[in-house]
Amino acid sequence: MTFCFVPSRHFAISIAAGLTALSLVFGSAPGHAAGTLEKIASEGRVTIAAVDDLPPFSITGHDGTPSGMSVELCQAIVSELATLLEIPSIAIDYVPVTLETRLDAIVSGRADMECGATTVTLGRRERVDFSVPFFASGASIAVADVTEITNVKELAGKRIAVVSGTTTQDAIRRALLAERVEAQIITVERTADAVAAIREDRADAIAHDKMILVGLIQAPEGADLVPLPGLLSFEPYGIILPRGDADLRLAVDRAIIGLYQDGVLEGLYEKWLEPLGAKPGPTLDRMLQLQAVPE
Repeated sequence: MTFCFVPSRHFAISIAAGLTALSLVFGSAPGHAAGTLEKIASEGRVTIAAVDDLPPFSITGHDGTPSGMSVELCQAIVSELATLLEIPSIAIDYVPVTLETRLDAIVSGRADMECGATTVTLGRRERVDFSVPFFASGASIAVADVTEITNVKELAGKRIAVVSGTTTQDAIRRALLAERVEAQIITVERTADAVAAIREDRADAIAHDKMILVGLIQAPEGADLVPLPGLLSFEPYGIILPRGDADLRLAVDRAIIGLYQDGVLEGLYEKWLEPLGAKPGPTLDRMLQLQAVPE
């Protein structure tokens, strides 16, 4: 599915910096991931990978198209890229992926970036690059019966559904080990599969990123779930990019920092997070301030 976005504002960069960026774009050294910006400029389109069940970050809209906070952020970034590349607009092609296949889509070249809720990790950076983080959450747990399970220790002997290949899978294992709790971890492919495991009495709890659990609980399919307090980890979210494409990463970073400084990112938080009763805290604000480097 294709959408077209026109630039809404200009980067807060000098003319010299803009010319330098463009010269880097079209003078990139050859390599597996090099030249993405040049390709986008010549084709007038970009391909974005999106997972469809990560509320409120990446979901399927009522009309069957991707929506969510991360999707809207990437739409704003694409508008900025059009300004940088001095072209009228950039069309967006969306490629559906799962949490397990999102990195593969970038590595294989099926997509130019992934816009969802992917934690930046050193291990993942062996295969792909990331933008500067645009949000931070943490692994957490939701249960079907809060009268029976109120903390990690009470997961002893219980069944916990978690999406395989995620940082949450590692976080719940570490938490169980730290509390010396033995529980059965049931790996699933998608968030929806974890919910189904609860409903079909194949699991007693779901481990996932806190904000995704909050978004899920607000949705009809997750209305019976109850979140447990606390976080099991720190999870900074970044946009997945091809490894080694420094020009694309710089352009995306520049866009995210500009959107933060202009208040656009805060507007996305208000639109997508506040209706869920969530509000970014001081940790997220400090993280964004630290990476908002000057031009």
